[in-house]
Amino acid sequence: MDILRALLSNNTSTLISSLVNAGFSEDQAQVFLPEACGVLVSSFMNHSDEKNADLVLRKIDFTYLASRLDMDTSLVIAGMKQLVPHTINALRDETETSGAETKSTG
Repeated sequence: MDILRALLSNNTSTLISSLVNAGFSEDQAQVFLPEACGVLVSSFMNHSDEKNADLVLRKIDFTYLASRLDMDTSLVIAGMKQLVPHTINALRDETETSGAETKSTG
């Protein structure tokens, strides 16, 4: 998934810092980041008709994700809220890039 790869490779230190500010330890943030970003990108892509981040977040099973990562659900929710703006920006950048490529090849 190119969007996920771009999101993680271009913003890792910023994302880790955001998670630490939300209450994660560095180690927790390292474990949480790829999993959470994958869930967010997938959720936004599966619900692309919903532009409201709150509506997309409501469709995520935070309890399952928290148990899978062995983390507190409230910490997972706080972390996801930190990652949403970065995910939206990555999706917007991908859409703009894809649109530009389509116009240049079309």
